Amino acid sequence: MASRNVDLVLAKNLRLTNAQSLELRLEAFNAFNWIQWGLPATAFNAATFGQITSVVPGSPRVLQLGLKYSF
Repeated sequence: MASRNVDLVLAKNLRLTNAQSLELRLEAFNAFNWIQWGLPATAFNAATFGQITSVVPGSPRVLQLGLKYSF
């Protein structure tokens, strides 16, 4: 089963002084929100035999923002 997933990170480092800096990050997991399909039904006597009727749980798009201060 093939799956597609694109994770993106945008980061900006800002130097405040010689010893201090600030890092701003935006992270996107499954950035394009592609659905991860489940496995097809394998019971021969099922009405849905061979059909995919589920998705993999835990595959939504997640955005995360971070700020780090270094001194």
